[in-house]
Amino acid sequence: MAARRFTDEEIKDFVSGPRFDPAVLRSKDPAYARLSVVMPSYNQDKYLERAILSVLNQNYPNLEFIVLDGGSRDRSVEIIKTYAEHLSFWVSERDGGQSAAINRGFAMATGRMIAWQNSDDIYLPRFLHRIDEVLKRYPETDLLVANSYCCDEDDKVVHSSEYCPFSVDYLTYVGWNLTSQATFVDRALAHGVGPMREDIPVGFDWDWYIRIGRAARSPALLADVGGCYRLQPDAKFATFPMAERDKIELEILRRLGLDPKPELRPAQQWPWRQRWHRTLNRIEARLLYRGGALSRVLRPAYLKWRAARGSAIVGF
Repeated sequence: MAARRFTDEEIKDFVSGPRFDPAVLRSKDPAYARLSVVMPSYNQDKYLERAILSVLNQNYPNLEFIVLDGGSRDRSVEIIKTYAEHLSFWVSERDGGQSAAINRGFAMATGRMIAWQNSDDIYLPRFLHRIDEVLKRYPETDLLVANSYCCDEDDKVVHSSEYCPFSVDYLTYVGWNLTSQATFVDRALAHGVGPMREDIPVGFDWDWYIRIGRAARSPALLADVGGCYRLQPDAKFATFPMAERDKIELEILRRLGLDPKPELRPAQQWPWRQRWHRTLNRIEARLLYRGGALSRVLRPAYLKWRAARGSAIVGF
């Protein structure tokens, strides 16, 4: 099961129009794991159709696809209606924001694994099929992380992220080592840790994934590139003030039972822990992603060691 990568042309073609068979989407074939995708949406008509097509064009036979629009005033509803017959549920009405929409969708979801995909981001070809393959080989998987791209407004790749096996300590003390654009979570695990916080405008995903990571027992890393985060000028990450984000993240750390220094930014907390986890991450990345005789010799032993610790690594 070799890892899959994609060219700009393949990505653009994949989301340029319908590539799915409605009969396949309707089949709900129990031979495939049921996967639920929730898409929160608000005034993203420039990207929304490509986001929807990236889910439907998976042509996955046991898909639950829920679109929750927050009462958009652009062409979003028109776009959603174009594909409404292929959706499991959709609505357009005022809501409590992105996290509230995701929480509502997750509460409705019935899939073995659940995820959300933002309305300006996309999945990549056959990602859901690859998830099913992993679940068949490693049925105990409760957190599945794949690699990702960052793409521009025209679906051109501008950056590639290569992740190491999931570490909740790295996520907590250093930074992101997964992305919602290419991560699925066991539904029972998600319900067990509770919903995302709706009282903060950013950071609710980081907080939630830390709670998920603390509770996960059988994470899996898939070497495929599963999705694209879109770099665009109206994205929340680009527009939300960094100083305000820092305040929210410090509050998150305190609420999670840690004791950050209030005078330091989150990125400046616990420097020795950060150095330790960055060093481990560099070693693991070299073993997984880099060539060379030493890496080729050590990689099988490393994969076996990881497997013994309950961490599946697929596609290397």
